[in-house]
Parts: sequence; C-alpha cells; structure tokens
Amino acid sequence: MTHGLVFGEWLARAGGVAHSGDVRAAGFSDRDMAGAVASGHVRRVRRSWLVSTDCDPRRAAAASVSGRVTCVSGAALHGLWVPRHDDMHIAVRPNAARFESAGVKIHWATGPSPVRRRAVDDPLINVLFHVARCLPRRDALAVWESALQRGVVDREVLRLVAWRSTRAREFASLATVLSDSGLESVFIDGLRHMGLPVRQQVWIDGHRVDVLVMRWNQDEQLLNPPDSATAPEPATRGSFSGRAPRGDRAAWGPRGTRG
Repeated sequence: MTHGLVFGEWLARAGGVAHSGDVRAAGFSDRDMAGAVASGHVRRVRRSWLVSTDCDPRRAAAASVSGRVTCVSGAALHGLWVPRHDDMHIAVRPNAARFESAGVKIHWATGPSPVRRRAVDDPLINVLFHVARCLPRRDALAVWESALQRGVVDREVLRLVAWRSTRAREFASLATVLSDSGLESVFIDGLRHMGLPVRQQVWIDGHRVDVLVMRWNQDEQLLNPPDSATAPEPATRGSFSGRAPRGDRAAWGPRGTRG
C-alpha cells in the first residue's frame, strides 16, 4: 500500500476534509499532500484545507469559510429529523470577517460547548443551541426531541448545560423522548398551544395510542382519562391508531390521523 493510499484513508476517516496543519500533525508531508492533489482525488480549499472529491458538500462549505457545519445542517449530519431546508448552515467565530455566500446561512453566535480547533463539525450541543435560535419554534423542538428519541444526547445532560438562549433553556425542560417522529413533535406542540391537555404514549384497553387529547367539561374541569390509560414501558411501544372508548376524548395514531 502506498503512502498516498494511506493518506486517502486517513482523510476519509477525518470526514473527507482536514486542515494542512492537522495533516502534518498526523505524520504526512507536504509532498504527500501535493501528490494527493495532483492525483485529482483531493483539492485545496483556501490554500490550507484539503477536501476529498467525495466529501459531504456541507463539510466542504464549512472549510471554505473556516467554519463548522451547524444548526439544521449539523442536525442532519447527526442523523436527526430535520424540516425541509435549502441553505447550508455554518457557524463561524464571532470575530470572523463578514461576507456574503449564496446558499449558506452564517451563524455568528457562540454555543455553550467548547469547539476543537479547526473542527468542521459543530458539537451536538452547539447544533441544538443554533437550532433553538434559528428555526421556527415547533420545528426546533422537533429536532431536539429527535436527538433525545435517537439517544444521541441525554435529557439530564441538556438540563445541565449553561444555555445562552431562553428558548434553548425552555427546550431543555420541555423536550421528551415520547414523539416517534419530528412530525409528531410538531403536532403535539400545536395541540398544546391550542390549550388542549395532551398525554403521549398511553395504553387504553390493551392498545397503545400515540396521543391522547382530552378536553374540559362545561364546568371547566379536566375530564379524567379512562381508568385503563397507562404510560407504556419503552420496550412495549408499537404502532396502533384507535379511538378512546369514551366520547369525551380522542386518540390519534402515529400519522396524526384521527381514529
């Protein structure tokens, strides 16, 4: 195996992009870098960055401005549910030079998590911080709940972070693992903002329903759920859509369709 192939594998493990300083620190020479560029498999960006031809375009865009993939773009790289979006979201240092870049949304705020020097991926905590500040409220909360539901961050960790955002602090207390999808998170938050009491993931007469929506009676008293309504264990959660057995409440399945 040639040294050039070893460098290519190292660059792939680094996400397809690396600063020349990090390349040298890994034991490769300027000649190795020049050879990789000459082969056509690697290109230089801003002179000091090396980007492979199959590098994710979001990471390549971050390198082009010496920034980090963050917000909804970073959430997508982490495998989280994200709403439809067009721009790539990149975080830069607060003192970075101002510039315009078509198709790129720049984030100037400093997140609560320390950032490794020359990193191109923002830490997940910072990704969630920028999501809370940037996206519409319901979409942002859905991204946070996706992170919890997929197990890439713990709820207790979120509560311990010194957030620099009022909305982020709210989400740290509000977000749960109960929504199976981003659309379900959006649906639940909409019901709550309509003033409707909502319970998620409950068993009713032996069946699991995703959402139990209750109502107030004429005396403005909250009607109790059925006696059989209990919260399920995580391991028992399945898929079921159905109507609660009484007429004073309704149950919705995972697609938000009324049973």
